[in-house]
Amino acid sequence: MALVPALAPPATVPEVPSLLEGRIVFESAPAWADALDFDASAPRHNEDSLTCLLHHEQLHAEAGSTFTRIVLRLESVQAVHQFSQWRLDLDSLSQRLALHTLRVRRGDGVIEHACPAKVRLLQRDEGPVSFVQHGHYTLVTLFEDVRPGDCLEVAYTLTHRPLLLADNFHRLLFLPAGYEIHRYEWSVLHRPERGLRYLGSPSLGAPEIDAAGHAGESGLIRWTWSGSLRERLAPEEHTPPWLFPDPWLQLSDLPDWGAVARGVADAWFAEAEDEPLASEIRRIEAEAASQTMRVELALRLVQDDFRHLDVNLEPGGPRPAPPGEVLRRRYGDRKDLARLLCHLLGGLGVTARPVLVHSELGPRLAKLLPSPALFNHAVVEFTLEGETRWVDPTLRAQGGGPLGRSLKGFSFGLPVDASASALRTPPAAASPLGDIQEIHETVLLDTRGASSRLRFRQCLTGHHADAFRRSLQAATARDFQNARTEFFASRYGDAENESPIACEDDRERNVLRTIEVYRVRGFVDLTRGGGRCAVTLPPSFALLALPRPGTGERRAPWSINHPLRIEHTMEVMASSLPAQPPLGQSFADKAITLSFKRKFPKGRWFQTLSLTSVLPSVAGDDVEGHARTLEAANAQCAWGMFAIAGLARPHRRHSFHEMLPAPLATSRMPTWMLSSSDRSSAAGGTPAGAENTAYSAASPVSRSSSLKQRGVQIRAGKRRKPISPWLWLIAAVVIAGGVSAYYLYKDRNEPAPTEPATFEIP
Repeated sequence: MALVPALAPPATVPEVPSLLEGRIVFESAPAWADALDFDASAPRHNEDSLTCLLHHEQLHAEAGSTFTRIVLRLESVQAVHQFSQWRLDLDSLSQRLALHTLRVRRGDGVIEHACPAKVRLLQRDEGPVSFVQHGHYTLVTLFEDVRPGDCLEVAYTLTHRPLLLADNFHRLLFLPAGYEIHRYEWSVLHRPERGLRYLGSPSLGAPEIDAAGHAGESGLIRWTWSGSLRERLAPEEHTPPWLFPDPWLQLSDLPDWGAVARGVADAWFAEAEDEPLASEIRRIEAEAASQTMRVELALRLVQDDFRHLDVNLEPGGPRPAPPGEVLRRRYGDRKDLARLLCHLLGGLGVTARPVLVHSELGPRLAKLLPSPALFNHAVVEFTLEGETRWVDPTLRAQGGGPLGRSLKGFSFGLPVDASASALRTPPAAASPLGDIQEIHETVLLDTRGASSRLRFRQCLTGHHADAFRRSLQAATARDFQNARTEFFASRYGDAENESPIACEDDRERNVLRTIEVYRVRGFVDLTRGGGRCAVTLPPSFALLALPRPGTGERRAPWSINHPLRIEHTMEVMASSLPAQPPLGQSFADKAITLSFKRKFPKGRWFQTLSLTSVLPSVAGDDVEGHARTLEAANAQCAWGMFAIAGLARPHRRHSFHEMLPAPLATSRMPTWMLSSSDRSSAAGGTPAGAENTAYSAASPVSRSSSLKQRGVQIRAGKRRKPISPWLWLIAAVVIAGGVSAYYLYKDRNEPAPTEPATFEIP
């Protein structure tokens, strides 16, 4: 076999200086690594563009090293474009990389790329400063002269010495998805006294155990799992993230979750309180008299005023930055913000501690072996007024007060506390109103060809209100209004904003209400003829929140966005709509309950759909039934009607611009709305600033003034003032007296009756 070196790079390309001072080296494979054979002539499967001939990972638990060797055969030009470059992420603080082979095989010829001149070391750009703080790099090489039919061979050893629980060994292994694997093998060398345990998918089975271990090292045991994946099933859509692909393997020597909690707590040591932190605590105490308000100020400070760097938690990586430093620089990752919030709450006399969680593992976390690598996020647990809550310090613009903030559906968490011995479930739901999305669409129907009027109102609580509040803060008023107009244009065929969106936000109780009015026309079809037109209303938001699975056989569960509680009412007003009897129907399965009602009073037709999710996913055996339930609901709830053509839209009532009622009685809310200048610039006028026009609750404006400031045209006639009950009483007395006087005068002036004339009949 001929070994041909890769072409030398141009002289102008500098070498990587010292390759991180010896953390990246080029050397032969270690003596304990096996050299497995592979079949280069293995047949291509189903016209796949890529074939994996070998996937080999061999772990040395005592050395903390993993030897990896992968051989890929490129079957098409597409595969050449996609896989003719290789990259590997590296943490320079805790990892050492030994590159053995970067080869292109073509027949008997081999082109080797494993040399310092052919690799480039790039700083990873996960966050604006993450690579500077955490030492994250990416090693990249471009294979030269690659053609369809060539084989790429990569072999390297990665030694990991974590800063957290450095004496323990834990790994979670998956095979790459998307292509056939002719041969794979996982093996691990370890000493019996380490107490290593394994957990894997059922298809993996028990390992082959070799007590001899390795000839070069005595006292080692080898566990080996091997097989092939010739017929790989395509991943199914909407699969819950906690459902691991098959096969998978986990290794860990940690005895329990308490060992993980103690290790993290020891690493996240508490420094002495510095002056900036103490000064911030004194400021909060001076601004708020009650403990509840002080906690609220601390939460808003960390959530709203600090930049969150979107960097993975990496519990084995660097420790959280000191709270004083985070307070000074005003940014941090999940660990930094969680630890800062705990110190602020502790300084205010509130018991608090960080809790490690995972955003996607859900219920599977409790079924896995203990490992600090199973967490990618951190929240804060605190106790106030005898109640315990979890709060996410990275979420902006949250409402509900200290005890009413919404929280993502984490199933389990591990407190960063030396006394913690097991995973904990989150406290009870925090928001007293729950997560509700109430929507009311009203259409003033015009069948002449002119635009109808659409009023869109909604009342949001819980995480729905938080998400809408964050979307408002993320864009200027003009850009937000433009995005809303585009949304309704796609929903109704066309849309033109008539009055800017207005919002009433009770952040203390986390209730947010909005109202907006548009001119829409695309949903009315006037081409039918016969004096009638067809009106097709868009689908309900309750149905759009539930994607429909196929009716075929399914293996994996079907994921549902849970919790869901949506009530959507669509109202059509037109003088030609006759009265009809109401109707309704309910649809339900193990995961959802859905009901709809229709009412048909004369001139106003209503349809209300109510959706509530019960489970976060549907079992694979029940997916087909769930699909039939949604299919029946979509067929029954699709709403179209015929109306008489040539009729103008109804006049607006005085209550047309009123908000939806809040779920519970609330005090007067502060109101903001987009300024008229932003509205004009959104319509193509002169650009304006993004500031919102605020209306203080202490000086409320009249309805007509509010409509004028929002750009809504109102009738010039004055609205009649309500008549006082005393005026009604005086009017009734005057009328009664007038009637009595009339009959008295009539009785006095009428002549006395005379005897009627008589006629005798002869």
